Amino acid sequence: GYSISYRIDSTIDPSWHSAIHAAAQTWNNVASSPFFFYYSSASSNVIELCSSRDCSLELGGAAAASYRKSSGNTLIQVRMVFNPDRPFSTAWPPPPTAHHVQNIATHEFGHWLRLLDVYGGVCSEATMFGFVSLGETKKTDLSSFDIQAISWQYPSY
Repeated sequence: GYSISYRIDSTIDPSWHSAIHAAAQTWNNVASSPFFFYYSSASSNVIELCSSRDCSLELGGAAAASYRKSSGNTLIQVRMVFNPDRPFSTAWPPPPTAHHVQNIATHEFGHWLRLLDVYGGVCSEATMFGFVSLGETKKTDLSSFDIQAISWQYPSY
């Protein structure tokens, strides 16, 4: 199988941890792919809050972004960076004025899997759809498009 460890940095509020773990588990639940995320406090793959002076500029105004460092097909390191200038919530349902942490993290973990943002009306329900709205939760579940993408990227042999 394929696996990636992740670590949650101390800059992330502990109240977010269960939502982040649930986001990783969403991808782990795809039966047609042997891919697996797992938590390790020693992992070099980190989930953190942006710490630069202008996070909105660094992240292009996005709620979060993922950065991959690879050598060929080998993943060296990956980071998920949340924008502290954007409002977040772990409440279910989230208020219409905040991004749901699990919704954003599920999408960003898709980037860790080398999946790209998708656009267009037929993809608007996909976890990997490139736009997100405040109060949105539809990215917490994978669409058939997302399942096909991960199964193609990491097939069972």
